[in-house]
Amino acid sequence: MIRASGGIYYQNAPQQLITTPFHAGFNASPTFSSADGFTPLYYLDSGTFPQNFQRPPSTDPSYLNGQAISYLVPNATRLPQTVNYTFSIQRQIGKDLSLEAVYLGSRSTHLAFTANYDYMPISGLSYGTLLTQPINSSAAVAAGFTSPYPSFVNQLGANTVYQSLRPYPQYTSVTTSPGEGSGQQKFNSLQTKATKRLSGGLTLFGYFTWSKSFSLATAQYPGERFMQLDPNPAASFSFSWTYSLPFGKGQHFLNGVSRPVNAVISGWKINGFVKYNSGVPLTINAAAGNLGSIGYSQWGNAVAGVSPYITTNPRDFTPNSKYLNAAAFTTSTGFNFGNLNPNLSWVRGFWFKEENLTFGRVFSIKERAKLDFSMDFVNPFNFHRWGNPNTSLTSAAFGTVSSVSAGRTVQANAAIRF
Repeated sequence: MIRASGGIYYQNAPQQLITTPFHAGFNASPTFSSADGFTPLYYLDSGTFPQNFQRPPSTDPSYLNGQAISYLVPNATRLPQTVNYTFSIQRQIGKDLSLEAVYLGSRSTHLAFTANYDYMPISGLSYGTLLTQPINSSAAVAAGFTSPYPSFVNQLGANTVYQSLRPYPQYTSVTTSPGEGSGQQKFNSLQTKATKRLSGGLTLFGYFTWSKSFSLATAQYPGERFMQLDPNPAASFSFSWTYSLPFGKGQHFLNGVSRPVNAVISGWKINGFVKYNSGVPLTINAAAGNLGSIGYSQWGNAVAGVSPYITTNPRDFTPNSKYLNAAAFTTSTGFNFGNLNPNLSWVRGFWFKEENLTFGRVFSIKERAKLDFSMDFVNPFNFHRWGNPNTSLTSAAFGTVSSVSAGRTVQANAAIRF
């Protein structure tokens, strides 16, 4: 059996554009407080509520100088769309066994994407540490820098050389809000599935999936964008089964037992489920420089030829072990870019492993009364699964693991149905 399908889907309209319009300068939320925290601001029987606040509207173009502003792009209301496409081949092998292979892909465009359009051109990095100096500092004056407008020098925290080199030096950022429609995402996966139909009280189902997805992201330099690997497992395997135990009257074992014994041993079922995922991509935080102070991101660096791992076998791992090798990475300093992008496909955490078991049976008490009894075992073998390691290269705990999965959990369930 061969199947194929495709479709285009559109998301809902971004209603927040209507409910929260931009209103800078056209509203006011004045606050007043007592000078000493005790004396009232005014008395009800005399005086009036303080009136010494500016009343809107304020149409002064410099109203938001020294602050961050939002920018509504023309395509902000464009509906995001997703194109899905699948192709599968299914084959029945024998009477009760079928195999299936499925390719599933999707491409999403016009997604909401938050971007800052007020970033310093990359050529400005040539000024080095001068970028963080106030515009009226002796070093800035000696280099020939002047305030782009008279009140610029008085904008505390936003009066640096770096700020003056921005396209809009009067604003600390010009951010698309709630976002522009330039976001993208793509997903591809191969899914294989095997199903063993009911045969002698046993049903088996298993699948293996390989998948990858990427989303549009901003690189270290805000004007550069790239498709970034999403932090999802690449491989996933799952297997489940349902088995009616062959004990009691009419079954393969203990068919001739007495009626009281048969009432106890017959009709039991066991369900099981296991799932194993490959580790998620890790992000090595190794920024130790100054790019963050000028609105850029800063990545670390990889050391060629050095393995990023030390101890990866969970059985050999202890709380004092190190999963990651600090020698495989170096920090980026000053105003230098790094080569380690986030979510590294070649540096992943421990595999995720999960097992569950359920035993259960329905006992007939009377013709219309039944006892439904079951026991659920989560992590029945009480395995300790390690969490992801510390990924901050500047931390002494880099590569260590400080978390584990929960231990065994047993839950008994009983219900009378009538």
